[in-house]
Amino acid sequence: MIFFLDIDGVMVHANPHRQVAQATDGFYVFSRAAVETFNTIFIAEEDQVILSSSHRFRYTIAEWKKIFHDRNIRIDLLTLLEDVVAKVNHRYTRKDEILGQIVRQGAAN
Repeated sequence: MIFFLDIDGVMVHANPHRQVAQATDGFYVFSRAAVETFNTIFIAEEDQVILSSSHRFRYTIAEWKKIFHDRNIRIDLLTLLEDVVAKVNHRYTRKDEILGQIVRQGAAN
């Protein structure tokens, strides 16, 4: 299964009036409930995560894997949602990015 994973509002709260706690590595502390839920439905050896968060370009894939691992999430197959058209068209939405990724993956298979 392929999971498109966002961070804000999924792994951490999205309340603009509350600060998000940061771990010693400088990135957010994930919600315990989010981690438990993710680990319940995700099979690390079989499933793929495509990180769709606006934070996705802050770190390399290896760094992201460490961030997830440090928060008790194991992801073997992790990629970043490509940002091809967004650089040209500022009205390109996250929905457009995800649908574009699905089309690109379908064309590759």
